[in-house]
Amino acid sequence: MKKLLVLIITSLGIFSIFSYANAREGSLERVLDLEYGPEAFELALPEIWNYYLKNTKNKNALKTFKTADSILKEAFMRDYRDGKFDYIKINAIIENYNLFVYHTNKYFEYLSLKEKDPTNSEADTAILRNYKSSRAYIKKLKHLISLDE
Repeated sequence: MKKLLVLIITSLGIFSIFSYANAREGSLERVLDLEYGPEAFELALPEIWNYYLKNTKNKNALKTFKTADSILKEAFMRDYRDGKFDYIKINAIIENYNLFVYHTNKYFEYLSLKEKDPTNSEADTAILRNYKSSRAYIKKLKHLISLDE
């Protein structure tokens, strides 16, 4: 029994001396994309909701918004990875973009409610309020982006 215990301790001692981790400095950061990954994840969080819209104009606007959303997210992250935006600016862009997506989603939500009940005057107010908020946040985004140019 003593021999088995000594053998186990000796084996563990020998294996602990050698370093089997051949990871170079920075490889873990590259694998986890720690330099850019958190911002990319935060930018990907807000999703565009699906709505049932009867009006063709509203359907096309929602479809266009969904297409533009993916293009904008890719462009923001590409420019950030290329060094066009610093850390502070990309976080301001993410915050304003998330609010833009939120208010645009609410805009389409109230449009959908208005289509279901055309007499809903509260939806009119909410549509206008969210449309104005959405427009304000996209203007802030344009201003943030134009500061570098």
